[in-house]
Amino acid sequence: MDNQQKSPKQKVPFKQKLDKYFMISERGSTFKTEIIAGLTTFFAMAYIVVTNPNQIVSFNRFGELNTIWLSVYVASILVAVIGTLLYAFYAKMPFAQACGMGLNSFFFPVSYL
Repeated sequence: MDNQQKSPKQKVPFKQKLDKYFMISERGSTFKTEIIAGLTTFFAMAYIVVTNPNQIVSFNRFGELNTIWLSVYVASILVAVIGTLLYAFYAKMPFAQACGMGLNSFFFPVSYL
């Protein structure tokens, strides 16, 4: 029998796990770059989530602005979260998804004419 003790399972730092899963260093990026890009994307998404309901509600003629605004606000958040998480964990890509504001600008004024 071998009297060697098995070494306890060494803990892998969280940063290395993230790097291995998302292949950050393989793609030529650094954690600092990814953090700055993530913060920039967060602020852009926060702008879209608030602006999207304002675009849609501004063309409403039916008077229930608060209910419609909150509904579009929550839907925008859910779409952004689900789309971004799918990209992050299924495709392993650092992309964020949000509702298209350009289409809202075109279709909502046309639909209320």
